[in-house]
Amino acid sequence: MIQDDPPVWLYSIDVPSTPASKLRLAAYPKPLNFERDSTGAVITYSPGEIIHEDVRSDTEGSVPKIRLTLQNITREIGALIEFYGGLTGQAVRACCLKLSTLPDGLPIVDERYEILESATSETEAVLTIGNTSLTSKQFPDRRISRTYCGHAYGRAGCGYDTTRPGAMTTCTKLLDGENGCIDHGDDEVAASLTRRHPQRFLAFVGVPRVSGVGVT
Repeated sequence: MIQDDPPVWLYSIDVPSTPASKLRLAAYPKPLNFERDSTGAVITYSPGEIIHEDVRSDTEGSVPKIRLTLQNITREIGALIEFYGGLTGQAVRACCLKLSTLPDGLPIVDERYEILESATSETEAVLTIGNTSLTSKQFPDRRISRTYCGHAYGRAGCGYDTTRPGAMTTCTKLLDGENGCIDHGDDEVAASLTRRHPQRFLAFVGVPRVSGVGVT
């Protein structure tokens, strides 16, 4: 059955070109637009036949992996992967959104991986992606607070475009007040952009307050 408003998967793959670029693909038969660049123009994802397999893991506690299979009929994708050494270690962003929410909707799923290995043939390219081993990361890797936002300012999780002309350049990481999250949302509206803030404010309200004499 054909859905009137299907979920669609979009993939952004870092390419170590000079300057750095991204390969943007949509698992959909037509080009799709998602998010905007620093000028406010929509970013286009090229159509492609992409198979997104379920997470694969083993009993040895290895890092879970996912396999992406991309069509390579024109051999362009395969040639790009081979030219850049299999793209090993490059970042991959995988987003799932309802078709009707494009280009400015918030993803239902928004995940980050890195390419662990790749293989190409005349008809397809297979990327094995996964998360970096926890033993190689600092933990926790972000500030855990009931009042401060945990997103890195201006990065994908935050969603505020610090590169556009007239954009705010600092953030207090607080919900309100001057240069706070609500203030950034007001700035987005003033610039005729979709308000993403304070919807993206990431705080951990369950963290107990701490005073000079202990937990209250």
